[in-house]
Amino acid sequence: MTRYGFKGVSHREELAFDVLTHVCILTLVLTLFFWIVISPLAKKAVTGEIKKAINEAAQSLPSPNKNSTLQATLKTAANFYETPDRVTEKNNQWLLGVNVLVLLVLFGILAAGAFTIRSACGKHVPMKKLLLENLVLFGVIGFVEFLFFKVAGIKFVPVPPSEMAVLFSEKTKEKLQ
Repeated sequence: MTRYGFKGVSHREELAFDVLTHVCILTLVLTLFFWIVISPLAKKAVTGEIKKAINEAAQSLPSPNKNSTLQATLKTAANFYETPDRVTEKNNQWLLGVNVLVLLVLFGILAAGAFTIRSACGKHVPMKKLLLENLVLFGVIGFVEFLFFKVAGIKFVPVPPSEMAVLFSEKTKEKLQ
């Protein structure tokens, strides 16, 4: 008997709970990172690329074609992509709901498993220890990733999609000739 009259779990059982705890925390961190950081950055990048393409199209027109009606149409087209349509919003809300549901199911399985092992088998799962170990692990990994992106990742220059389309077009023309 180890804690409050309960036996300790075996090494395999503790490993199983450790892996499940790790999966739960990883899913939580990735979900938060996606919705707080990645999603807004992706939206901003796509909107910026669309505006850039529309502005370049407007600049490439010969001077006689640069009338105010055409300019207004291009500006309207650029503003059209500023706000997402209802279908996109609905899909994003559905995806957020699924993410929350997955998190609840994972943490529910973890809690139910610990409760079942404790009540049915009389074994104590060291959840505080497992949570602390996993939080420290994620903290160290997060710090290393932060340093990597501050030192190396910040120097990475991505190729804009508009340049990729031009390059693809040029390479296709070369191969066809």
